[in-house]
Amino acid sequence: MRYRRQCPRRPLRLRLTRRRRRGKHTGLRCTQWAALLLTVILLLCRLLELRFDPILDELAEYEARAAVAQAVEAAAQRHARQNAGAYAGLYALQTDAAGQVLSVTADTAAMNAVRLSLATAVNAALKAMPAQKLHVPFGTLTGFSLLNSLGPGWPLSLQPEGYAESELEESAESVAVNRVRYTAAVRLHITVNMVLDGKNRVLYLDSRIPLASVLVSGEIPLYYGAGG
Repeated sequence: MRYRRQCPRRPLRLRLTRRRRRGKHTGLRCTQWAALLLTVILLLCRLLELRFDPILDELAEYEARAAVAQAVEAAAQRHARQNAGAYAGLYALQTDAAGQVLSVTADTAAMNAVRLSLATAVNAALKAMPAQKLHVPFGTLTGFSLLNSLGPGWPLSLQPEGYAESELEESAESVAVNRVRYTAAVRLHITVNMVLDGKNRVLYLDSRIPLASVLVSGEIPLYYGAGG
């Protein structure tokens, strides 16, 4: 009888083992490349954020200042129309028989009443300011003038919330020879909490709103006082 010699199968097992090890190495390399790619993407996003944040903050501050100024001006004009009688008679002039102005008297109590009423109206307008949706072109964010206003828009959400504190200002200014202008105004110190995409910033603005003005011609009055 003839016996056939069987070949050992160890080399085949070794080959299978090597193939399996190669598959493990390939999967490990894919994971490493994916992690590296994710790290690069996150790094680029951070660099873009650091590059664009100052520009976005500047644009948002400009929009917030413009919106606050518009709201304050509209509230002041509306208040003046609705309270025209309160603005009249804030200054009282005393003249002689020839019409020469002898004295100018400011009704301080009436001025302060108008100031408080005006500040209340302005604070109501600031509280009612709506949120704004802004779209900044990508070309504007690059800082290059040739790319300004080009590219897709970068969406932003801006929510300004503010309040105003007021004080009364009175002044006498010589505008010409023997001509003096007496003016009463309200100085508003406005604090705006600006929320830009979840980040908070604080802006400080000043606004001056005239209440009354009197132009006196001729000899300068000998007396200027406050009454009320």
